[in-house]
Amino acid sequence: MERLVRMTAIPLFLIGSLLIYVSISIFNSTNDFKKTAVPVTAVISNISTYSRNDGEIGHNVFVDYKYADKIYEHVYINAYNSNMFVGKKINIYVNTAFPSEAKYISYLSVFFLAGMAVILLLAGLGVVFMDSGSRKSKEV
Repeated sequence: MERLVRMTAIPLFLIGSLLIYVSISIFNSTNDFKKTAVPVTAVISNISTYSRNDGEIGHNVFVDYKYADKIYEHVYINAYNSNMFVGKKINIYVNTAFPSEAKYISYLSVFFLAGMAVILLLAGLGVVFMDSGSRKSKEV
């Protein structure tokens, strides 16, 4: 039984820890970009769809915006959600060193990964505590 507990709890802890690391890395990377970027209002100019290898539909979103008296057109951004449509105004962040680089910033993926990590870590703890509880009841 102890071996089964280890075989279950260790992967849960490892995957949970990895997800926490990834979510912290994404959060820090996003914040580092925001520190050097400027918020700009952009207009979605095009949304193209494509079929991914797994059969799902993917989306590429392109925007137009003005920064430092220059107009940037058909610039790819790194995000899509079902609320996006051609003509919609959205807030993006423009890299001041490379103004043709823009990002749509959302922390949703960070919160999702962190939530999954917490669930896996708690599941790992639950397995360990259930095992220790069953051993104590057997000793009595």
